[in-house]
Amino acid sequence: MKTNMLTLSLLTGLAMILITGLTSFAAKPTKTTSTNLRDILTENLQYPEKAYNNSCTGYVDVVFKIGEDDQIVFRSASSTCDELTEGIKEQLSNISFKELENHYNQFYSVRITLKIE
Repeated sequence: MKTNMLTLSLLTGLAMILITGLTSFAAKPTKTTSTNLRDILTENLQYPEKAYNNSCTGYVDVVFKIGEDDQIVFRSASSTCDELTEGIKEQLSNISFKELENHYNQFYSVRITLKIE
């Protein structure tokens, strides 16, 4: 009886380790270099003209994924100033991310800080 309980406990423990290991392995996202994404954004984003004229400074938090057509699909965008949000979303919509590898179905969260100097 004790041998059966011990064997059952060991088998249950091994099964849990196996299931946990496989689940965590499957949950790992495909790696893409953040420097490539950052480079694409810095090359293509400028201070939104409307926000600049209204002296809006602050940040824009954007959550997005890149669709199969290599264009941004927005999940959310918020900012300290509406003009910043509108301008950055418009600019991001015009960027092609063909250069970025392994980006399908991955969500990115980016904070873009804008200051007038």
